[in-house]
Amino acid sequence: MNQSNPPSGWQRFVLIALRVLFGLIFLAAGTSKLLGAEMMVQEFGLFAAYGIGQWFRYLTGALEIIGAVLLIRPRTVTPGATLLVCISIGALVAQLVVIHQDPIHAILFALLLGWIAYAYRGAMSVRS
Repeated sequence: MNQSNPPSGWQRFVLIALRVLFGLIFLAAGTSKLLGAEMMVQEFGLFAAYGIGQWFRYLTGALEIIGAVLLIRPRTVTPGATLLVCISIGALVAQLVVIHQDPIHAILFALLLGWIAYAYRGAMSVRS
């Protein structure tokens, strides 16, 4: 976390809880994409109309797992959260343009992950 202004006890607890929660969410989502869960195959099939094949599902799944792993280790929280913010923004665009479902979860994920990245912005230079 940023050592110049460390968060209070409750903020620290919430940040750790969110890191664990998002880590598990993105680990599960990425794994389901890589293992070819039927729902993921169908959802990413919608991208074919835009010239994007199932390779995009594999790329997204791998990036989600990488982001989830980075989010767990204190020294890599900022790059992990930043990667997952980018993925969430991509999911928002996909929800609006391709999938046509409710984009609220992607917006909420991006905002909360952005807060995590901001809160841990100085952690990479500090020994964990």
